[in-house]
Amino acid sequence: MAFNNKKQGSGFTPAGQGGGTQKARKSAPIGTKTVNGKEVPVYKKSGAKKGITKNGGRYTSGWRARKGFGLTSYFCAPTKNTTEVTSKVGKLWLTSISVKIVNKDMSMSTLAWGLMESSTGKVIIQDLGLVINPNAPNGGVVADIGRTS
Repeated sequence: MAFNNKKQGSGFTPAGQGGGTQKARKSAPIGTKTVNGKEVPVYKKSGAKKGITKNGGRYTSGWRARKGFGLTSYFCAPTKNTTEVTSKVGKLWLTSISVKIVNKDMSMSTLAWGLMESSTGKVIIQDLGLVINPNAPNGGVVADIGRTS
């Protein structure tokens, strides 16, 4: 007897196989690239922004989408233990910045600590090897420390 994998009559089609509930992209492409002689759209893989809360506190938030990890969001804000430190080159840094990391696909939430540059809002999370830069020319970026591409 042959195995029939089409589930006839059930009205079910798995996502990615010609039907079902496929995830739709909500963002517009930022450009195109050529792959095997075809033009394909290019989408953003991360973003970041900085702002000021209603109470006057500053924050930096960011997001990053990666294969195998899904969509991860970051929210960085000072705590009551935050102190200001001046670096050797004269930049003002805030220490003890709380970073809430939420993986949207797995519904996991973790807490990490980082440093925030006071003037730009750039956050460095040394334990994870990440930098969140809201002033990048492409509208903000979440990237690995030392990554050049």
